[in-house]
Amino acid sequence: MSSAQLTPVREMWSISVPEMAFEYEPLLHTLLAFGAAHRATLLPGEAPSLRPVYHGYIDSALKGHRPVTAQLDGRQPEFVIRKIFNGFPPVVPKLFLDFVVEKRPRALAILAHLFALAKSVDNIWWLRGIPEQEVRGIDKASNMFVCGLASAVNVKRLDT
Repeated sequence: MSSAQLTPVREMWSISVPEMAFEYEPLLHTLLAFGAAHRATLLPGEAPSLRPVYHGYIDSALKGHRPVTAQLDGRQPEFVIRKIFNGFPPVVPKLFLDFVVEKRPRALAILAHLFALAKSVDNIWWLRGIPEQEVRGIDKASNMFVCGLASAVNVKRLDT
């Protein structure tokens, strides 16, 4: 059974994500782009006319999202950090997960950055200690002190 068959995943994609999309326009544009790409896959005859729709919405999503992510410095309101942290796993492409398994430095740095960002919301009881632990594990797996992020979450190297 794929994860799409699980009730919580189905509810997330049919209710939660669309609700968030109405609050955050880049997400809405991303969903519309994926809808166009999916339709082009199902109906190849319509692909040429859907390609510009896909590219237009993806372009709009990226233009809207880049300024938001550029401003992330760990001092955002807690709900913004929670949305980013909780929204990341369901949309991660399998290729990214493959890169993490292969311990590719860029994928590990992205993952470490996500956990460093999560460190700024220490008042979530189930998240306490996890960012430090994960960044430490990524650091150990990659044999590099990941982009200075370990110091951002007060992680001390265990081998020093």
